[in-house]
Amino acid sequence: ALADGAGEPGKTARELLRVLLADPLGDEAEWERAVKGHDTTQPLVVRVGEAKGDEGKGTTLTISKTNLLHELDVSSPALNGCGVELLLMEVNPLSASAAAAGQAAAVMDVETVLVPTVDIQSSSGRYTPVTTPVHKAIVVSEGIMGAAAVAALPLAEYRDSVLAAVNLPKYPVEEGEQLAFQPIDVSVGSNGLDRIRENIGNAMEYERAWYKSNVPAIVEWLKAGVENNPAGATKPVVKTHIASLLRNALAEIEAEQARLTSGRLSAEVASPKLAVMNERLAEWSQFAHEELQQQLDLAFAGTRWRKLGWWKLFWRVDDVGVLTSDMLNQRFLPGAERELVFLAGRIAESGVV
Repeated sequence: ALADGAGEPGKTARELLRVLLADPLGDEAEWERAVKGHDTTQPLVVRVGEAKGDEGKGTTLTISKTNLLHELDVSSPALNGCGVELLLMEVNPLSASAAAAGQAAAVMDVETVLVPTVDIQSSSGRYTPVTTPVHKAIVVSEGIMGAAAVAALPLAEYRDSVLAAVNLPKYPVEEGEQLAFQPIDVSVGSNGLDRIRENIGNAMEYERAWYKSNVPAIVEWLKAGVENNPAGATKPVVKTHIASLLRNALAEIEAEQARLTSGRLSAEVASPKLAVMNERLAEWSQFAHEELQQQLDLAFAGTRWRKLGWWKLFWRVDDVGVLTSDMLNQRFLPGAERELVFLAGRIAESGVV
């Protein structure tokens, strides 16, 4: 999935798509002109693969303009054999609520990027939203403002599935290794493509422009995990997609469980029985506090405590444990202990816990 976040809608994404798929040894193909003039408000599906019967003849074109989606079949030297399909459309990966609140650290809704919604026009003229899941997504943005927008997105944990590419003309590619996004220079790659098509002798100039544009990094990221495995094993990109689906499903289950638990607790808090139990528990707490003060006053004023005067400890050192145990047994919350047993029974009877 390719999208453009700034500037002329879709211009950078369209040009990046053309540079990615174009054959530098062939003339400008009809599909390239179709991509340049495509309206990105209309999603475009690009199927990449060697055209049957036209091997070695370059890129071929098949466009289907129906009520569903615009489709383009392209043969590309860079991605042939990978079974890649690209969806070119405009998306907004920023959380709408965060953007409305003006938060600097906007949160990316991964579902919006990996499961974009396409509006399909029906015969009656109405548009029906249809989700179109993708295995990987490239968020294409433009300039400093585009870099600022994608820099706030949590891309590190989704590096294998979501890549942000920012068109920064004349930015040194070697300095972008530590950035959260991939800096590119689409105009340099496009100019290099035009130069080698003018004269094959400009091949060295094209190669320098190709690597300076940093488009090869995008190609390698697209190829990672999608190349055919001779052993017939599941492609890594498919495994990542399945893991993402399971992770999202688990998050939805946990959110639903939390919602149900919250609703149950709210209902319990509002129940009359719980209100009565809270009132009785408060009464018991107050009674226990008052009893503790009164009984301790009586204990320290009694004869047992006076027998433990410091000047008498030489004669009564063996009686300290016995006297203090009697004081605690008789004076330390005896009434509160009995009331607590009664309160526990009432709580169990009410069925609150």
